[in-house]
Amino acid sequence: MSVTGHRWIGVAFAFWVAAWCRYLKLPVVDDWCGGLAAFWGSTAPDWLELAKGVRQRHLFGLFAKDTWKRASVIPHRTVTHWAVLWIALLVFASVTLRVTLPFISSVIHASLFGFAVGGVGHLICDLPNPTGVPIVTPFPSARRSLHLWKSGDRREWLMVLAAWGAAAVMWL
Repeated sequence: MSVTGHRWIGVAFAFWVAAWCRYLKLPVVDDWCGGLAAFWGSTAPDWLELAKGVRQRHLFGLFAKDTWKRASVIPHRTVTHWAVLWIALLVFASVTLRVTLPFISSVIHASLFGFAVGGVGHLICDLPNPTGVPIVTPFPSARRSLHLWKSGDRREWLMVLAAWGAAAVMWL
């Protein structure tokens, strides 16, 4: 999915997490912090790779053409896209969401839950892409895909609409 798609999904998951925190009767600040963390979590598997754009200059006769290539410290769609890691974080955050510990405030629990929901949502949105996501191990050979569309395809907006629909149902 494109960066824009992940951000729109992140907004939908922010409303979803805020609605869930409201349902659990957590303080209002937890709703906001969990929602904000869900937004940031929806793009986290990509920015956790510490990626940057590298310009490559190609000379063609009298004209120079610049192309941009993505370079990252951690290879794309490996450890940061590993489903086991994100699901374990989501399970831990879900179990501890209602637990009150003296040294950890409920805002941190709600934020961790929102971040994990956003990260799992990111992986679900990358699953239809031909590149896929690693499920069992973080290595590229373990990637699985539904092969439904490529990143940037207009059909990925169906997933965005579905996420917004789910968020609207949760909010009501």
